Amino acid sequence: MPSLGSWITAALYFWGAYSCRATSIHLKVGSLEPRAWTAIAVLLALLGVSELLQLQPALTNFGRSTAFDEGWYWHRQDIQAAFTKIGAATTVIFSFGLLLSAQRTSLECAIALACAVMIVGYIFVRAVSLHQVDALLLRTTFGLRWSRIPEFAGSIIILLSSLSRHFYRNADEATLSDSFRSRG
Repeated sequence: MPSLGSWITAALYFWGAYSCRATSIHLKVGSLEPRAWTAIAVLLALLGVSELLQLQPALTNFGRSTAFDEGWYWHRQDIQAAFTKIGAATTVIFSFGLLLSAQRTSLECAIALACAVMIVGYIFVRAVSLHQVDALLLRTTFGLRWSRIPEFAGSIIILLSSLSRHFYRNADEATLSDSFRSRG
C-alpha cells in the first residue's frame, strides 16, 4: 500500500505529465520541442505508475534477495558503489547530451529536461544506494523524508516550466493576434 508521500509524489508526476503533454500539443509540429515535452510527459507518467505500484522497492528487494541467494550480500558494497558511479556518470553524460540538444528549445524546456534527467539519476542511485546514503535519506524534517525532496523539487520545477512555457506561448499568440487586428 503506497504511503501518503508516494501518493503526493505520484500526483505531482501525473500533474506534471498532463501539463507537459498539454504544452507539447500547442507547439509547432516538427520541431524538437514538442517531442521533448512529450518525452518528459511519458517519463513522468511512468514514474507516477511506478510510484503507486511501488516498483522501486520491489526492484531493490529483488536485488537484495539475489545477493543473498548468490552469496555475495555481505560483500555488496563494491557492487553498489560501482552501480552508483555508473548511475552518476550516466546522468552526467545524459545531461551534457540534453544540454546540447536543448539549445534548439526554449529555456523552460531545457530546465524541464535537466530536471527529468536529475530525477531519473537520483532514483537510480537511490535504488542501489549504500547504507550510508540510505541512513541519510531516511531522515525526516517536519514529517517529510529527505528522500522525497529531490523528486518533489524536480517534478515541481518541471510542472512550473511547462506552465510557464504554455502561458508565455499563449501570451505571445494573443499579442501577435492583437497586432494583426490593429493593422487591419
